[in-house]
Amino acid sequence: MYTSPTDYHAFITLLAICLDNDILYKKEQVIAWADEIVMRDEEPDDFFVDLCLMQQNSAKMIASRLHYYLHTTTNKCSVKPVLGVLHSFHLSHPEALEQVIKALYSLLFIPSLTDVPESDIRHVEGSYNLSKDSMIGTPDEVYLKTLEFLREYKDEVLLTPF
Repeated sequence: MYTSPTDYHAFITLLAICLDNDILYKKEQVIAWADEIVMRDEEPDDFFVDLCLMQQNSAKMIASRLHYYLHTTTNKCSVKPVLGVLHSFHLSHPEALEQVIKALYSLLFIPSLTDVPESDIRHVEGSYNLSKDSMIGTPDEVYLKTLEFLREYKDEVLLTPF
């Protein structure tokens, strides 16, 4: 059996932004997932082998490796399933507003994604910054605005291996 990173493009995107923003997934889960693939496949892809060898690295370093893949691949995937997962996370973790905003904003810089609602993300991120600086709005208003934006993606499903 051969598993390609392209089989998990949207999931790799999710892992990268989660590790960057310390939400949802931890580095140990990522390494265990890659290790499972390496042990199962007869000739595992170098991408998964590299991840397995990063056990001593920080979550940020592992995220950097994931981002490197996302920036060098010619494959494309829709951002919608990732936004669906962020919607679920945002609903269940209202205290993590800043991490969700940062995760959304980081999606703007992943060239292998399609259907990125850039203006909506920039609007939510700008509203957060203004409320954080006590200029316009409150964090509660930004939470609701972010929830309203992400609600459009609530039915998008990303099948994850763990």
